[in-house]
Amino acid sequence: MTLGAAAATFAAMTPFQPFDLDDLKLVYRTLHTQLLVNMDLLDCGFFSDLQAHLQALAKADGVDVGDHGRWDAWLKRPSTGLKIVS
Repeated sequence: MTLGAAAATFAAMTPFQPFDLDDLKLVYRTLHTQLLVNMDLLDCGFFSDLQAHLQALAKADGVDVGDHGRWDAWLKRPSTGLKIVS
């Protein structure tokens, strides 16, 4: 199994899978802007799980999530509308 396939499999197994990708990206970006105001978000399971889900999808799209610029660009780019189904 390739890294992209493994990431896609992980993403398909999360509770976020039924939700629209663009909506998830919007929620993540909104929460991320609040990190300096509310540092408790860093310890929030929801935020961490959402980030892991989105990063798995980005990796499946071939994005190096360690490259902040590419990760940020992926978060701002509208999705293709394709859904991962398990």
